[in-house]
Amino acid sequence: MKKSFLLISILLLTTISSVWAAPGNKAAITMSIPEIILVETIKKSLPIRLSQPSEALKGVISIKRIDRLNLGKQQISAHLVLTGTDVQIHTAIAGHQIALNVGNVQLDFSITARIRFDEASQTLFIIPQLTEMGSGTNQKGNEIAALLVSVFNGKEIPVVINKLQPIITNTGRRQLAINMHIKDIVVEPDALVLYLLPDIKATNSPK
Repeated sequence: MKKSFLLISILLLTTISSVWAAPGNKAAITMSIPEIILVETIKKSLPIRLSQPSEALKGVISIKRIDRLNLGKQQISAHLVLTGTDVQIHTAIAGHQIALNVGNVQLDFSITARIRFDEASQTLFIIPQLTEMGSGTNQKGNEIAALLVSVFNGKEIPVVINKLQPIITNTGRRQLAINMHIKDIVVEPDALVLYLLPDIKATNSPK
């Protein structure tokens, strides 16, 4: 997941659509990333490897494809195709730990998700709900799908956002360095909105 949300740092520098005073926080500015740009950027980053929040599932779980991505009020919905490589299910039977080798699988889900941003740690938390499962899933896939639902549903998946590179410009004899600190990230209809606090420092331009 970390790979996918490093994209936010790139988008901050390349896809500014509008900047204005943020309601309720006059010190902040806002940046709106249109849904269509977010979709194209995510597609180009695929596949995205997921980190498993449970020891019950081993192997490499990745997002292979994302379709029908939709940004609503404080909610994201999409259709995902997930692949699993060298998958094992770890369980306990009669007090004994057992590893069931499943192998390779491909699953598809409908998903809704909420997000929460922690300013202090500059971490974006994604809270998914895996819902409808594709009709083509076989018995083995059904078992993995049920485990994925129990492992991921309602769990906060952390994504640390890298510090943004400062914008540096020269104005005559002075050099300005503008650092952007992310105050909040929210989902609005058709856009991902970031609230930013600028920190501007001025020094003499190098001769």
